[in-house]
Order: sequence, then C-alpha cells, then structure tokens
Amino acid sequence: MLNRKDDDHIHHTIQMIDRLCNTQNIDEFMETSLRDLICYLDADTACAFELFTHAGRPWLGKATTINMTRDVLREYNSTFVALDPICGTAYSTSGNCTIRPNGAKLMRVSDHLDLSNKQDSLYFNEFLHQENLDHVLGIMIRPSIPKLPVVVLGFQRDDNRPDFTESDFDRARFLISALVSRVENFALHHVIGEMKQTATTKNNHKFIFEIKLDQSGRLEVISLASDKYGEFVYSPSITYFPGLQHALRNFAGRTLRAKDISCFLSSIGLSNIPESYQVQIKSALGKDSLDYILVADPPQQDSAIMSWARIHKITARELELVACIAEGMRNAEIAEKLNVSVRTVENHLRSIFSKSAVSSRTQLLHQLLVTNNINASDLKVV
Repeated sequence: MLNRKDDDHIHHTIQMIDRLCNTQNIDEFMETSLRDLICYLDADTACAFELFTHAGRPWLGKATTINMTRDVLREYNSTFVALDPICGTAYSTSGNCTIRPNGAKLMRVSDHLDLSNKQDSLYFNEFLHQENLDHVLGIMIRPSIPKLPVVVLGFQRDDNRPDFTESDFDRARFLISALVSRVENFALHHVIGEMKQTATTKNNHKFIFEIKLDQSGRLEVISLASDKYGEFVYSPSITYFPGLQHALRNFAGRTLRAKDISCFLSSIGLSNIPESYQVQIKSALGKDSLDYILVADPPQQDSAIMSWARIHKITARELELVACIAEGMRNAEIAEKLNVSVRTVENHLRSIFSKSAVSSRTQLLHQLLVTNNINASDLKVV
C-alpha cells in the first residue's frame, strides 16, 4: 500500500485514480489519465502496480518501477517462446511460477499513440466495472521509442487469495521483460511497415535490403533497390532487438525460400516478398556496425539435372552420389568424400536405382546423358 503519511502523495494518487476510472472515452483516457499514470515512469521503463476498489473508492496500491535493461531482454529472448501480450492465455516464468491473465480482460491501451485503432482499445474503468473484478495487478510498458504502443495488462487476483503477494510482483517483473520485447517487436513491424514497399528493380523484380545493427544494437533498414537511396532509411533510434539479431545471424550465409521464413520477413516489414522467392542473407562487419544484405530473387527455372531429380524424387544427398558416379568414383571413394560408410553409399545407390528404374551405374548414366540430354559437366557441379 502507499505510505499514508505522505498526505499530498495520497491525495494526488486518489485524484489520479479517480480520473483514471471515470474516463468516458479513449481520447480522454489518452489525454489525461494515461498522462497522469506515466508520471510514474521514465522512458524505457515499465511498471507493475495494483489497482483496486475499497469502500467504493479506487486505489492505486503498491507500484514498482522496473528498468528494462538489455540483459533482461537477452534473458527473455532465450527463455520465452512466442509470447504475445495481446492474445495469450497463460504466461509462465519458470517451473510452477505462473501469472495467469484473464484473456477477456487483457488490455492494450492502443495500437499506436495516434489511436489509429480505437475500437479494439479497452481501458481501466472497463476493468473495474467488470463483474467480480475489484482487484487488478496491472503492468504498463512505456517504450522509449516515439509513437510506439503503450501496453497495459490487467491480471485479476486468484479468488482464494485476498491480496497480491511479493511473489506476484516478482513474477510480474519477469513478465515485464518478456512483454517489453514483444511490444518493441510490434513497433518494429509497424514502423518499418510504414516504409513504401516498392523496392524492386524493373528487370527481375529483385528485392534488396540492407539491415544495419550497430554495436549499440541500433537498427537501420535501407532499400538498396530504390531509385532514391535515402527514401527508405528508417532512423536508427530503436534500441536492441535480440530476436532480430539472432535471426539475422542464424540465417546469414544461407539461401532460403521466402515461404519458410515468412514470419521473420514479416517481422522486419518485408511481407510483400512472394513466397516462392529465394532469399539470401549475407553479413559483413562494417566500420561501426554488423551489416546484413538481404536479397530476394525470383525462383530460378530448374536445370535439367534438378528437374530429373525432382521428377524421380531424388534427395539432395542422393544427387551428390549421382555426381560422384558421373566422375567415375567407386563406392569406397564416394564414402570417403561424403564422410559416410560404404554401406550407406550402397543403400543410397539402391534407392537411386529403384527410383529411376535402372539396375546399374551404366544404365543410370545412359538415362541422364542420353535420354535426358544432361551435360556431364552439369553432373559434376551438383
């Protein structure tokens, strides 16, 4: 509870909560009540607090301000999986330590501070007028990035307990670090999504983006294929996106189908890349940052050898064996080159012969080189 000796503070708090709970519309809430509430917060912080009614009057109980450090976010990123503060039904911190929000009373103040989506926004007076709802543990997140969502969650106490305990607040602290990361991820999606997504070349509709993450974790996304290089630059004021960094490092140097990494692409605002495109992410250590170049190309037409492999359902590993056969290698040599056992090579060969309806290496090569007009040089570079 608040320190009752501080009469001025109590009086101010009562006034603030009165205004908070008597707010009639979301505009009024944003203009007055929310402004009062965030006086408890500095930028880049979050707050856990009690909101309850006693003798018909609203009270703000114990308030705890939690700094959102990068270490906490890193810890969250390795602990929580797909945590969604908007539609989730249960959040677990560790073991049996669980704080359970009532999905119907989960509250997002607004999608964006400009209140672009008012209909889906709920606010505190709706909480307190719900049936049997007179005691709420609230969590408010205020990112430091301008025009990003302010998120407030409300958790009703368990019916068999009259009050929230210290352990509830401890769990709330863990939960806050998780929610902060998700809120900033929503923000990242929104801000980058506002950039015009017309970055294509006229010839092959290639998407090229440079993603810069400097040593302080700041982010910049640039369209390299735009006629105006600077038009798509997002001011790098976002601090630390652990999930994005992890994904970029994980994908660097690999070529993947856009369909297979659609969630990642969407999270960085590139949801307009067709699913069939081949996406390659290259990394390079810049002067002051770790830069990533993301290139998405239209799917290339199958080569003759790849078309043959697809028709006969030949796997990538089996195709490597076919290339070795084209070079005249024996089973033992193939096993050594591919770092597998001779028995594994023999099993693969039987599978290849069965799929392609041949019974020997000679027949296999005849099918490839004569029947399908595949060049021997193409086989050697599979």
